[in-house]
Amino acid sequence: MAVPTTDIFEEVLEESLGQRNGKINSIELTKPTGSELSKFIGHINNINITMLPGDVDNMPKYVELVKSYGFNPVPHISVRNMNSISHIEDMLNDIKVKDILLIGGDRERGIGDVHTVMEVIDSGILEKCGIKKVAVAGFPESPIIALNLTLQKVLNIKKHNMIPYIITQMCFKDWTVNEWIKSARAMGIECDIHSGMSGPTSITSLIKIAMKCGVGNSIDYLKKNNLSIDYNYKELINGLIYHNHIVHIYSFNTNKTLELLKEYKNEKI
Repeated sequence: MAVPTTDIFEEVLEESLGQRNGKINSIELTKPTGSELSKFIGHINNINITMLPGDVDNMPKYVELVKSYGFNPVPHISVRNMNSISHIEDMLNDIKVKDILLIGGDRERGIGDVHTVMEVIDSGILEKCGIKKVAVAGFPESPIIALNLTLQKVLNIKKHNMIPYIITQMCFKDWTVNEWIKSARAMGIECDIHSGMSGPTSITSLIKIAMKCGVGNSIDYLKKNNLSIDYNYKELINGLIYHNHIVHIYSFNTNKTLELLKEYKNEKI
C-alpha cells in the first residue's frame, strides 16, 4: 500500500479547513485618525473599528472618517455597551453600513437591557437597518463545546437573510487555528472564517493585550518562546498563508502593520 505524500496530506488538510482563496482581508483600528488612515490607502479595503466602553457615542464619527478615506468601515457593535435594542437600531440608522462585527463585549452584564448577541440577531433590527453581512467572534482557545453557540449565531444570521462570517480572537499558533476551523467545519459551520492575528508589536505589549483577551495558552507560548524579543509575526502569517486562511490583522502599531501589508501584498493571500 502506497504511503500518502506530504502534498496529499496538505490537500486533505485544506479540504477539511474549507478555506480556499485566502487573503489579508481586513485590519482593525482603535479610535482611527486621518493621519493613520491615509497611510493605508491602496493597501487594504476593509477597516474594522473597535468599540470601547466609554467611547460608544464616537462610533458614527469614526465610521464617517473611515468612509471619507475610501475604505469600507466594519464597525464593532458591542451589545453590552449599548443601552437597548433601540439604541443599537438608532446607531445603525445613523452610521449606514452594510457590514458589522457583532460581539458581546468585555462586560459580564450589559449597561442596559440587552446582554447577548443572539438577542440582537433575533430582534430583526439588523436587516431592517440594511445590514447585509454580520461577523461574530470565534474563540480558537475556548472549549470546543462553545462552537455550539457559534453555530447557532451563524444559523440565525442566515435565517434573517444576512451573510454570516466569523472573525477569530487573535491567536499565535497557526495549528491552533487550523484545528479549531476543522472542528467548526465538522460541526456544520460553513461560512467564511477570518483568522485573527496581531500585527507586529513588542512582545511586552502583546502579552498585556493577550492577557486582556484571555488567550491563556498563547500567553504561555509567547513567554516560553519570545519573551525578550519582538513578536515573530512572520512565522504565524506564513503558516496562515500556507493553508489559505483569510486573515484579519489586529493593528497595534500603524507603521509596522503598514510594513506587513506591503510585504505580503503580492503573496497569494
